[in-house]
Amino acid sequence: MQEARRSLTEAQRRAQRSEASQKKAHAEAKKADAEARQAEKHLRDAEQRFNKASAASQDAASRAERISAEAKEAAQGVEAAERTIEKASKELELLLQESAAR
Repeated sequence: MQEARRSLTEAQRRAQRSEASQKKAHAEAKKADAEARQAEKHLRDAEQRFNKASAASQDAASRAERISAEAKEAAQGVEAAERTIEKASKELELLLQESAAR
């Protein structure tokens, strides 16, 4: 009879340990699930920030290309104006020389 009680007590202890382990495992699983959901949220947020930054970078590159083209066009305009001024200066010089020769 004592042996049966000891066996019963030991079985109860094992059952309690098993139940405690099961509760602990369940709590750890819930924690891991919550952490996984949080990690997924962080990943989605990071992807959104990356997409926004990527779009902003593309916009900036487009603006830079437009500005570069405008600067090139302006430089060509300056060069054309310099040539016109040079031509006008030569024409004026010739007119002055002709006027002085008369």
